[in-house]
This record gives sequence, C-alpha cells and structure tokens, in this order.
Amino acid sequence: MQIPWMRRISEAVLLLCLPLLVSACGGGGGGGGGGDTTVVSGVAVKGPISGALVQIFQLTQGGAPGAQLGSGSTGGAGNFAVAIPNSAAAGPLLITVTGGAGASYLSESSGSAVPFGSGESFSALVPAGTVLQGITVSPLTQAAYRKLQQILTDDPALATAGNLSQVAAAANSRIGSLTGSADILADPAGDIRDRAYLLIVDQMIVDAKVSDSAANSTTVMNIINDAFINADLNAPAYQIYLQALNAAADRVKAANVGNNALLTALDQVKALAANPRAEPDFTDVTAPSTPANLSATASALSSTSASALLAWNASSDNDQVAGYDIFRNGKKIATSLTTNYTDSSVSFGVNYSYLVVAFDAAGNRSAAGNQASVTPIRPNLDVVIGGQVGTDIFGLPLTDNVPPAAPVLLSATPSALTATISSVLLSWSASSDNVAVTGYDLFRNGSKIATVTTPGYNDPSLLSGVAYSYSVIAFDAVGNRSPLSNLLSVTPPQPPLGVVIGGQVQL
Repeated sequence: MQIPWMRRISEAVLLLCLPLLVSACGGGGGGGGGGDTTVVSGVAVKGPISGALVQIFQLTQGGAPGAQLGSGSTGGAGNFAVAIPNSAAAGPLLITVTGGAGASYLSESSGSAVPFGSGESFSALVPAGTVLQGITVSPLTQAAYRKLQQILTDDPALATAGNLSQVAAAANSRIGSLTGSADILADPAGDIRDRAYLLIVDQMIVDAKVSDSAANSTTVMNIINDAFINADLNAPAYQIYLQALNAAADRVKAANVGNNALLTALDQVKALAANPRAEPDFTDVTAPSTPANLSATASALSSTSASALLAWNASSDNDQVAGYDIFRNGKKIATSLTTNYTDSSVSFGVNYSYLVVAFDAAGNRSAAGNQASVTPIRPNLDVVIGGQVGTDIFGLPLTDNVPPAAPVLLSATPSALTATISSVLLSWSASSDNVAVTGYDLFRNGSKIATVTTPGYNDPSLLSGVAYSYSVIAFDAVGNRSPLSNLLSVTPPQPPLGVVIGGQVQL
C-alpha cells in the first residue's frame, strides 16, 4: 500500500494513546493561520483543478453544508489552503470545490485544459479527528458525499451529532470498497488504483461529450451516483455505469500500453466493478476486535534508506473487517487491506512507534492494538549481495536484513483424547529465506503458545467444541520476522461417546 497524504486518527487512538494536536499554519488561498485558526490544505483533482472556489463548512446532522468556516481558491496544481477557526477544526467538515469563470481542470485523456463551470463541483467529507493537511477532493469524495446523503435519507435515525462522523467515515469507506481505493481522502498520486479510477472518470467525460457536447463532470457524476445508490449488477443504473466504465477503461488501457502497473490497476478496477461488494449495514455499531500481536522489523535497503515491516493478527467483526489504519508516532501513514504493511519512509537511527486500528464497512473502528517500536540501524557499507548488506571489504560480517517469507498452507487436524478434551495437530509449508529459517512462533487466539524449529506442532489439551484460531510467523537467526501466515480457525469436535481405549475415543 502506498503512503497517503491524509492522516485520519480514529477516536479509539485519540482516547487510548495519542491526542492529535492541530496547529495553525500559514498558507495561500484562504490566508495564513494565526493563533486562533487552523489551515486546512489539500488538492482538488480529476486532473488538477485550478482557479476553483474552495469553501469549508460545518457538516450538519442532516448531511447538508452548515456555517461557512473559510474560503479560498485552488492553485495551478489544484492545491488549496484555507484557514478556519480552531473552535471548528474538530469537525466533521465539508470541503466543496466549485467551478466558475476561469476555472479549469487538466484532462489527461485529451491533454488539454477543460473549463470547470459554475455548475460543476466536488465535495469531500472530513470526519471528526481527521488531520486537516493533505486532504484530496475528487470524484471519489463527491460520490461519498452523495452516499452520506442517501444513508441519512434511508435511515433518519442516524442523523444525530453522535453518529454523523461515523456515517461520514462509512460513506468514504463504502466508495473506497466500490472503486478499489484504500483511502479516498489520500493523495491519488500515492495509490495507483485511485489514479486509474480518475483516469477512467476523465475518459468517461470525454466519451460523454461525443454524444452530448454539453456533457461535463456533473453528467458523469450523476451516472456514478445513480449506480452507487444500489451497487447491484441487476440494477439498470448500475449496468449503465458498468458499460461506460468498461468502455472508458479500455480506451485508457489502449493509450497507456507499456505502463504495466497502470494496466494492472485498470484491470483491477474493472474486475471490482463487475463484482461489487454488498452494501454494508450502516446501522451496525459494533466495532471490530483489537488487532493483536503487532510486530515491527527493520530492514536496511541501502546505506541511505531503510524500511519497517509490520505484521499483526487479523481482527474479527460481527460483519466483516474492511481494513486497517496504520499509525506511526501518532499519525496515520497508511491503510492496509491485509494484516501486514511495509513502511519504506523510515530513517536510520530514529525510533518509530506503530499502532494499528481495524475498521469495518459501517465505519466502526476498533481500539488500537499493542504498540511496536523499531529503530533501523545503518549498515556499515552500501554493498548489497543476495539481499544482504555487506562490509566484507573491511573484513566485517554480512548483516542479514531480509525477513523470511510468510508460512503458507497452515492446516489443522483435531483428535479427541477424551469426551471433553482434544488435541490439534498443526502443519504448514516451510518458509524460505535468503539465508535460513531458524524457527517458527505459533499463536493461538492471538497469544504466543510455542516456538518450534521445523514446520509442525501438536497443541494438546484443548476443550472439545470450542473454536480456536491459529497463525504462524517464521524468523531467522538475526531476528528478522516474516508476515503472519493465514489465520486458521479450528473447532475440535466432541466425540459421540467418551470411551477411551489406548488414547483413542471408540464408539
């Protein structure tokens, strides 16, 4: 996953560990910040939107713009910075970018500047607790704003001050699940699928102009918004959207032959659109369980760059966990859809502390899991040999900085020992490493239970009829640790009759 600009701090993290201090700062567009103001900054894109009006409002309980807190305009690269009162900075907020005379966006499909008229606008929902620097306003965030209005219309009971930020976060998450975006408020330059989707939207506008010269971004947003009201393949509005998206995606692919990363992302967007995820239950108020066993392992990439590999146990939820937000030193740096993440923006000799928060599709967020800290150590010489950073020209040993591969194919065979007690025999495929795997740590229900040197372990004396979850991590001789294996759930069955003969339960 790429590192986004947007840093969304969850309420759980705010309460448990690291209160967010929002400081005032100077900026263009909305004027400089003073002691009583905070600057909200970011970028407006479809391509970059320049010369547009930027307005920041309080978000009302019904999802409409409330009091205006500040205004400004976008620069040539779509950037903006608007000062708002500190008293309103906690949010939730609504940022609106509106076109007008002299406003335009860069169409990457046509390669030219296209007028961004007074009838065109994009808005972005900013839930409470969001860091207000680096927020993106785009067609994705506009779709989320329309989704918020639909949610509150369908269930007016959610339109309360206590629920508003959660519903805003759920609307943002829902659009991300439909488009493949990990974080729709993040800079799209940091996520290839965000960029792919925006290129498709741009091409959809170009295609729409072929049949209607007056078509613009509003025309296409109406198609997208109508489809996302009910993202069902059988819905006529969704079929119209799907056909327009596929045609545009194929044209973008034809114009970018050779850009393999973008071509892959375009195919991923098409595949996701062809199999949209089910609508979540927005009335769900149950948060996922806390992510457990977070570990951080530093690796030297060269004499000047390093990375930190994070791994943790999967959370559970009454519905489904949608993803995980990763925090470094109290600020969100990324969102991961899996239970591992590599932070490639760390420096040698600096201590970093990490936390992970799980969230579901309805916007519920878990408490932060355990904190993991790491300090990358600079290698003596930038000589990389087979994944090792070496200093052998000085007669010093090589330093292994490569973690083993994650164990795979974790499986379990339960056996009844008595009428109420069972054992579980675990097995998995051996991990690989650039030097050698030294052993494996085993976790049951998130807690470490054993360390073994070869693949396989027998977990004795478990209660029959009780569910247990297992995962495995591989490590090497210098302490590099792999990502977690697949999470395996096992429920040893109760035998039909508790008659034990020679260690086996007999009928």
